Amino acid sequence: MRVLYISEGLTVHDERFIKLIVGGGHTLGYVRLAGKTSSAKRDSLAVEWWRDLQPAGLLELVSLAREMESAIDAYNPDLVHAGPMHYGAFLAALAGFHPLVSVSWGSDVLLHAATSPAVASLARYALDGSDGVLCDCDAVRDALRDLSTNRPLIAQFPWGIEVDTFLHSHARQECRSELGWKDGFVVFTSRAWASGYDVDIALAAVFEAMRDNPSVRLLLAGDGPLRAEIDSQIRASGLADRIHRIGLVSQAEVARYLAASDLYLSCTPMDGSSISLMEAMASGLPAITADAGGNREWIRTGWNGWLVKSRNINGFASAILQCADLDLAERRAIGSRNREAMETRGDWKRNSQRLLDLYESLQARAGVSAGKRLEGGMA
Repeated sequence: MRVLYISEGLTVHDERFIKLIVGGGHTLGYVRLAGKTSSAKRDSLAVEWWRDLQPAGLLELVSLAREMESAIDAYNPDLVHAGPMHYGAFLAALAGFHPLVSVSWGSDVLLHAATSPAVASLARYALDGSDGVLCDCDAVRDALRDLSTNRPLIAQFPWGIEVDTFLHSHARQECRSELGWKDGFVVFTSRAWASGYDVDIALAAVFEAMRDNPSVRLLLAGDGPLRAEIDSQIRASGLADRIHRIGLVSQAEVARYLAASDLYLSCTPMDGSSISLMEAMASGLPAITADAGGNREWIRTGWNGWLVKSRNINGFASAILQCADLDLAERRAIGSRNREAMETRGDWKRNSQRLLDLYESLQARAGVSAGKRLEGGMA
């Protein structure tokens, strides 16, 4: 099958899906909707055809419609795989192509469509024009169903992790010794330093916990457009000596730092199935997350972590202190539950076959419409 893959960027998720599709025996072409793709990225992914369309704001999306039609016609696919709902999937639906698999990235419907009528309209149009939908959790599935009465085939599974990459307990003491934190209680957080991820809330909560418990330390991963604000917040706290900043690191390095940690923290107010959360759970860590979206499908307060109301600094700090007060046996019991959850529900190798099954189902159902732009498209 010839698959045209359309996405807003080339994230870790995209690379994983591309490798899955190619590994499933399909030929894949790629349209990127945000800037250019490095030659190194192109060389590492076995795709037949590339095209870059320049990014546009919501108001300029329709101006890309004919370029999208041209891209689809040039590649002549059997199936289009496009996301997020209000961008790539909308443009593919506007072109009238079938069969279309639309992909929700979580925030497109849980956050943007929920707060913007314009985004909701674009996502609804994409959903109405879709034959199949890919999503990662119940919260996203329910939001999609609320948007439209169209009922395409759904492939739902957590966009999980390769579980065996994590839980490297042998690295724990070595890494903590390097940090000088042999006896510290180490919190790990790794969300993007960008608007909507609430890294400032995570820092404020950790600082509050540090003032109550001097053993608390922070491993701070990530970077982003809010770097200056984060830098200023850390300097103003007077607690910079209890923080180790590790920047943007490889998955192997993330696994090593997670092994050295005692707790995972994310204050991001809305998530689908968060990859960073699943990495922490696979590493056997208790987790503190916002009480919203897909987090509720993974975390249960008092069982394997804590759910805290978004932007509640005191609530997040209190949860950190509660975890720090647990004895080692209690933390290990929580860690075992989280590791088991990843092995049974979060393993990418096991779950991802559902996407290929969706492709096969749509191909079987498509009949004469397969690989066609139908009436109602821009052409």
